[in-house]
Amino acid sequence: MSVLMTAPLLGVDGLTIEIRGRTRHTIPVRGVTFAVRAGERLAIVGESGSGKSMTATAVLGLLPPGARITAGTITLDGAELTALSDDELRGYRGSVMSLIPQDPLGSLNPVRRVGWQIVEAIQAHERVSRVAARARAAELLTMVGIDEAADRLDAYPHEFSGGMRQRVLIAMALALRPRLLIADEPTTALDVTVQAQVLDLIDQLASEAGSAVILITHDLAVAAGRTDSIVVMRDGQVKESGPTARVLTAPATAYTRDLLESSPDLRRPRKSRFVLRDQREEVPS
Repeated sequence: MSVLMTAPLLGVDGLTIEIRGRTRHTIPVRGVTFAVRAGERLAIVGESGSGKSMTATAVLGLLPPGARITAGTITLDGAELTALSDDELRGYRGSVMSLIPQDPLGSLNPVRRVGWQIVEAIQAHERVSRVAARARAAELLTMVGIDEAADRLDAYPHEFSGGMRQRVLIAMALALRPRLLIADEPTTALDVTVQAQVLDLIDQLASEAGSAVILITHDLAVAAGRTDSIVVMRDGQVKESGPTARVLTAPATAYTRDLLESSPDLRRPRKSRFVLRDQREEVPS
């Protein structure tokens, strides 16, 4: 059955987030609504400051200090996340939903060995021995393409390249086969060649785990080849949403058209060749 015909795994409805400081009050997310179905790939795209990452942190229950949800609902696998306590949300993170952050060096503890950090993530949600968790950690590193994984468990993050550190974070995010994987600009700090490898890896492993994916990106070319649906955000609001093929070939808003024009990989020549997910054909610009 098509992912578009099944009930949503994640439903975000009318989400509004406010940040109140001593001298300033902002609303970075206003009335955002979208849904993600099991196995679906959805991209949230927009320029910096559009509210896409803030929306993702709200889903994960990781809003920064001073920020709070003032309206709307977030439903994951039948549970209303906005009604859960911090302890209950921690039970969902890692096991039901997981995050691949954009800064691999800043997201890993520099004074802890990589293996220790993966083992800690596994044992936080599963009752397994440290020996079993370490064996699982080595399997995960092998799965993400890190050679001599058993030995590399004892390395520190600074001993890995940027691409390898990102692979470690992918391994941690997929350790418990979450139903929803959120990748927040996961290749920002990587060079172009490594970007493609990391994105391919996320797509492959998420498919094997059966995870739905929310890919947060400013790059429409990335969304074109890897997603079923797109949500376009600007100034904290959804400006347009729909199937990827439709949004990219017949955008309904001037803002989406501007994003398309500013994307190097999708800019005219008269006919551009880019591959849509599950669709390999020539698409007019």
